[in-house]
Amino acid sequence: MVADTLREYLENGNIRNCVNFPEAVLPRVPAVTRLAVANRNVPNMVGQISTCLAAAGLNIADLLNKSRGEYAYTTDRYGFGRSGDPAGANSWHRGSTGGPDSVKLANDQA
Repeated sequence: MVADTLREYLENGNIRNCVNFPEAVLPRVPAVTRLAVANRNVPNMVGQISTCLAAAGLNIADLLNKSRGEYAYTTDRYGFGRSGDPAGANSWHRGSTGGPDSVKLANDQA
């Protein structure tokens, strides 16, 4: 069970049976990129994530935000807007496992 839970997180960004984070499951869609952000549970974090994606020309297709206490976890699926491959999109960091992308936002003081 532990190995399956860890694999699910590393490959798909889904959280199950975790002490510090709530259950957060967003089913995988083939050929769609996803972003996962672990952050402090503070106001406007989802807004900042949306703003960063929009500034890079990315369109959010689906979004899930769950929190437990002072921590939150946001995962979303996104695609390119009408302009195709936007400038700056390649600055997002892809996890070495091929799992979800990750980014650290300015207000996340962890």
